[in-house]
Amino acid sequence: MTLTPREKLLIMYRESNRAERLKIAGKLGFTGKPESKLRSLRRLLKTELTQTQKFNVTSYFKAYVTQENFNTFWEGETPPFTLEGNFMIRGYGIGIFKRPSWELREFYQPTGERNRFYSNDIKTVFRLFQESINDLFERDKSYEIFGLSFNQSGFSGLIDEAEKESGETFRALKLDGVGINLVPSKSRIITKEVNGKKKKISVPYTDARQFPKRKRKERENYINRAFGQLTKKGGRLNEFKTLD
Repeated sequence: MTLTPREKLLIMYRESNRAERLKIAGKLGFTGKPESKLRSLRRLLKTELTQTQKFNVTSYFKAYVTQENFNTFWEGETPPFTLEGNFMIRGYGIGIFKRPSWELREFYQPTGERNRFYSNDIKTVFRLFQESINDLFERDKSYEIFGLSFNQSGFSGLIDEAEKESGETFRALKLDGVGINLVPSKSRIITKEVNGKKKKISVPYTDARQFPKRKRKERENYINRAFGQLTKKGGRLNEFKTLD
């Protein structure tokens, strides 16, 4: 998984104070009074997601949760986006189960019935995903989940807690594509000619719209450099390094 410049900039903005945000705005080429620079920066961050696009929202959730704190998995913020049509959130990572027996598994969320978890309002989409997490832990099922993580940086913490409680030893799975993504509620289907016949096939979603063309390259270069510095060992955003 590699974050796009927009995904990186949103993390940088969200995790910065006013002075740090003004510095970012200046580096991106915005000038004028402080409030003007901040408005320009916020405008750059805003976009609309279409029915062909996805966005990585892993950083808006805790690295892992257990039975003790699952109901605060979502940190409460959302990206400054509008949605064209219905969207949902999908998570992929690991789950550790207590019943019927202790076990670490590859885990997707939501599973099964999905039509309850989408909306065209971004805050509602995040709230519904949190509700789906609550349901995993609260509803009486044939299994009992101890905890889950959709973030590589949370795997070790979750495993440590499970090992202390269970006395078992767990080994983290090597998975590709771990994370939490905001995606359209329907698959992206196109019609393509194959061997002279038209067939409907599913294709991947694309990333959110790029920044405006003017100064795009310079801005993307700055964001990539700055994010690399901020997430290196000892950097103030080091916890987000595994997302990139």
